[in-house]
Amino acid sequence: MIDREEIVTIANLAALGLSEEEIGLYTSRLSRILEFFEKLSTLDDKGDRRDADHGVHPLRIEGPFRRDRVESSLSPDALLGNTEFATNGFFVVRKVIE
Repeated sequence: MIDREEIVTIANLAALGLSEEEIGLYTSRLSRILEFFEKLSTLDDKGDRRDADHGVHPLRIEGPFRRDRVESSLSPDALLGNTEFATNGFFVVRKVIE
């Protein structure tokens, strides 16, 4: 499904230094994950769902979201004052996409 070159490309884009052993491990694991998703794509998902309760949860969870409210935050100058890598009001980061 996924080959060594693809793993190396992804690792380079993410700025990860992977050993040969890790490359082999991720190639194997990601291939298995992609194979599983391929199997899932063969399932019939067009059936009648009126009887399915998608809101069922084994634990009683109420109000997992907080109320939205305006709060004070740091100014851009305060945020950028903590780094030496800032230009024209923006953080400077390493280019990862060619």
